[in-house]
Amino acid sequence: MKIIQSFWGGKNKKLENHYGWFDYKFHWLGWMLSCHQLIKFYDHVELYTDDFGKDILINKLQLPYTKVHVVLDELNDLPNDLWAMAKIKTYSLQEKPFLHVDGDVFIFAPFPVDLLNSPLIVQNQEFTTKYYRDMWAKIHPHLKYMPKQMKNFHEESSNLAFNMGIIGGNDLDFFQSYCQCSMDFVNKNKTVWNEISLQNFNVFYEQVLLAEFSKEQNKKVDVYIQEDIGDNEYTGFGDFEDVPIKRTYLHLIGEFKKDSCTCHKLLQYCWYYNPEWIKTLFNLFLPNWIKELDFKFDKIERENLLKWYKENFAEQKISQKRLVARDLFSFEQNILFNAYEKSDDNYTITLLPEIFFSRISDSGYNLSVRDFFNDSFIRNLDEIDEVIFFELNSPKRKYELFNSLLSHFEVDLQVEDKEKLRLMLDERIKYYIGHKIISTNI
Repeated sequence: MKIIQSFWGGKNKKLENHYGWFDYKFHWLGWMLSCHQLIKFYDHVELYTDDFGKDILINKLQLPYTKVHVVLDELNDLPNDLWAMAKIKTYSLQEKPFLHVDGDVFIFAPFPVDLLNSPLIVQNQEFTTKYYRDMWAKIHPHLKYMPKQMKNFHEESSNLAFNMGIIGGNDLDFFQSYCQCSMDFVNKNKTVWNEISLQNFNVFYEQVLLAEFSKEQNKKVDVYIQEDIGDNEYTGFGDFEDVPIKRTYLHLIGEFKKDSCTCHKLLQYCWYYNPEWIKTLFNLFLPNWIKELDFKFDKIERENLLKWYKENFAEQKISQKRLVARDLFSFEQNILFNAYEKSDDNYTITLLPEIFFSRISDSGYNLSVRDFFNDSFIRNLDEIDEVIFFELNSPKRKYELFNSLLSHFEVDLQVEDKEKLRLMLDERIKYYIGHKIISTNI
């Protein structure tokens, strides 16, 4: 089975187009990681794109696809928001078994062989909640045409969809029929495109229609992720800190790719393991920034920066060099944290110097984390956060911090409540490490 990806630039063919991401630089970096990870595990990874996509992804970013098909320019008359049509077009062109992988999907292990032998494959089944229903309620009154397969969903006797971060299989006849039905759904409503949210319409002519179409044809669809997930209830799909021990598959669906912290985790991961990619990316987008940074973009320099940061940990002066070193250091902290927790070590916790607190009211504080690209992560602190950070005015061992937290409660907690507090603290520590707020060491 061949692995395929698709990119369509639409009418807005600019490097600076965010394509739904927090920032355009992370969009292109996502493509780099997605392609390279697929190439690690599969011999044949092909790209379906337009002239713009070929210029950026192949000519400029030098992504190592085994074959490139420049076939999506014929969609250029479509509105940009009908982005899923490029995927539908790509599925329809397949003459051999395939698996399409979105450009915001990152794999860290091969897909199961049994899954790739299936007639129909998707990422996971979704159950539709009020989130999808509210979108549909604003779309369907305007439609001039609705495929018969949408009847059960429309009448709310069916509440399923499929997430298509990956989609494919061996049943090519099914895909031809489904794609034609999907394209009809879009094109026969052309006169109302300007009356509906086309961004939201993608969900229905792609994901919901696939669920209903497969059900009508009595086709079994195999899923990569076994659990059913609510349409707006995805969690953990951007947790780079859990790769590859706890997670071997990430998908920056929806809000994940719009989240500054998740995007910076992507950058941390790539810079730590593949600094040469960052050089390629910055040479294209930020050539002056590269000159100011004076970084060699190799793993030897990575180790030098890590050593320098540790030796100058307490320094308060913020520079681009320091922020890059801090990111590499924080990424490495994720690895150490997992090892500490596995061994149940009583490690020391220290606040990083690149954070600052600001009072927003008589009873509340914000925490800000300095980042490069002129970004800052800001978190509103709840009462537990404030207690933890108050206690971390000076470094503390984990068990000492836990006991300090207990002392803030006016009554003695029961055993089960203490266990809940301990688990909560573990989760907060992991979160603080991932968001470059604290460091840990034995």
